[in-house]
Amino acid sequence: MNRKNLFLTVFLVFALLLSMVQTTTLVQAQTQKFSITQVYWSSETEKVQAKPGDKNLSLNVVIQNTGTETMSGVTAKLYLENTPFRTPA
Repeated sequence: MNRKNLFLTVFLVFALLLSMVQTTTLVQAQTQKFSITQVYWSSETEKVQAKPGDKNLSLNVVIQNTGTETMSGVTAKLYLENTPFRTPA
């Protein structure tokens, strides 16, 4: 590769990186208020009283937005590390 092509390649890569930095906008999220209104175990069809040895039950957590802002696209993750529970395989 001759010197001119090398310079052009480096320039284009630099210009591409610079354009990506300039068009990136940061979004700062605010904390919203919510409360947990209900927690229950369920089978595929109904609420159940979970007992030791039960399998294939879902833990349902119902949350309510108590703030004044609309929330959308809310996702939650339950971390089960260091507990007797595990995520189904």
